[in-house]
Amino acid sequence: MQLANQQEASGKQTPPIRAALIDSLFETASTVHVGIVFATITAAMTALKTGSDFIWACVALLALAGVLRAIDLQLYQKRKSTLTADGAALWQTRYQVGAMIQAVAIGIWCSVTLLSSDDAVAHMIALSVTIGLLAGGAGRAYGQQWIFRLQLVLALGPTAIALAMRGTPYYIAMAVVTAVFLATLIKLSANLHRIFMQALVAREREAALAGQFDTALNNMPHGLCMFRSDGRLAVMNHRFGEMMNLPDDLVNCGGSASDIIAACVKAGSISAASGQMILGEIENTQTRDMITTDPDVVRNRSLSWTFQPMADGGAVVLLEDITERRVAEARISHLARYDELTELPNRVNFRDEIGRLLAIQQGAEQLCALLFIDLDQFKQVNDTLGHPCGDELLCAVAGRLREMLRPEDFVARFGGDEFVVFQQNIHSNEDAAGLARRIVDRLSERYKIDNHLVEIGASVGIAMTSPGVSADTLLKNADMALYRAKADGRGTFCFFREEMAQTVEARRILELDLRKALANEEFELFYQPLVNLKSGKISTCEALLRWNHPVRGTVSPIDIIPVAEDMGLIVDLGRWILRKA
Repeated sequence: MQLANQQEASGKQTPPIRAALIDSLFETASTVHVGIVFATITAAMTALKTGSDFIWACVALLALAGVLRAIDLQLYQKRKSTLTADGAALWQTRYQVGAMIQAVAIGIWCSVTLLSSDDAVAHMIALSVTIGLLAGGAGRAYGQQWIFRLQLVLALGPTAIALAMRGTPYYIAMAVVTAVFLATLIKLSANLHRIFMQALVAREREAALAGQFDTALNNMPHGLCMFRSDGRLAVMNHRFGEMMNLPDDLVNCGGSASDIIAACVKAGSISAASGQMILGEIENTQTRDMITTDPDVVRNRSLSWTFQPMADGGAVVLLEDITERRVAEARISHLARYDELTELPNRVNFRDEIGRLLAIQQGAEQLCALLFIDLDQFKQVNDTLGHPCGDELLCAVAGRLREMLRPEDFVARFGGDEFVVFQQNIHSNEDAAGLARRIVDRLSERYKIDNHLVEIGASVGIAMTSPGVSADTLLKNADMALYRAKADGRGTFCFFREEMAQTVEARRILELDLRKALANEEFELFYQPLVNLKSGKISTCEALLRWNHPVRGTVSPIDIIPVAEDMGLIVDLGRWILRKA
């Protein structure tokens, strides 16, 4: 639509329209030939009727002009397929010259006949033939309106003047009628020219839109097929044929939907079962989507099919190769649930899987154990040999853990140097203890990392399942047991016990109280003098910190200092002591 509006607004003729206008002049060669022969014969009849030498001269002029035009028409038909823009303009000039010569010849013949003879029959023949030839020209030369107007003036102008020069009322009336007819033909020619131009512009617009549609259709990343309401193929773009490995001549055959799908199955692009499903969706005329897998396991494509019904019946089928997208989605999903370094399940995956397994085991008398593993001396390896060696060490640890576990057991990396193992279907705590012992021993063996011999240790906290226990509780219990194992000297394992939870809760309350005490300055300093034994004099004083807890009473530094160090409050506490002392 935009292309047509621009053409109409500009008023300029494009090369295709200009060529069509010129071609319209030579389009009806047979009618021109008939007119030439008819004009020559009737002119000869008037010459015989009147015996005028002037009219015979006009017959010769008409015959010569007709022969020249007939030759030009034949030559144009032979050469129009190879014409250039300049060549077409030359042929327009040749047509104009031939038409003007013939119009002059007709005008001279008709006016000479009217003026040189009083024969009414000859007058009738000349006038009727002239008007008939020019009326016929209105339906032939509308492409170039100005040429036809010039023909009218050259032929009917002398005729109207000759009629008026006869002087009788009837001939003068005929002169007026001829002038009116001249104006009518000019108007008729203008209307035909306007209609013809509209048709040319519409044809060019449709051709441009068709070209744009074809370009867009064949350059879109999706394959497209359009089926009519009778199930026959209407449109198929190149992309669809390429994706389905279809022959190029299949579109020209205009096959049905079943023919197209059968060709896809034959080409090995889809399976027969998928083909039946696709045909069902096309006939279903509902908006649907489906995904098919490639029968070729090596190619292993995933194709997305979208079916969209049309308002007047039929359906549009869009085809997209989503293989790369599905691979990317699978990769993203894998990265979201697996550790990229060790390829073990990550914290989220482990938490979901343990929750699922515990839900399955509800009501069943199955004993399971969760082992929380922390690597000892791993930080020293990172600090001394660098993070690349540390990453290789983590991969080696993951490999050893996989080797020690049964198929039903589950191992994951929680981040840093922490690993978790879920041991299923065991008979007693001793089974979990045996696995923990093997893990500690195996992970403590030497590693050869990048030509370096590396030794680390491992500590394990164990939590046993119980009826109704959740995954979060199990993880928390194993973490507390691990904390106790590391406190016992590392390189060992420890089972979770209920008193550990009490100890951890007491520690948590102590940390909260300690942070609050520092903010409220609940501490107190006692000064213990240091006496020089030789002189018996006090040489200095030692400041002793005491915490006056509102519930616990006086708390010793033995209980305060380790907690403050773990919480990172020891610097703030020391600053307060110096300020008070």
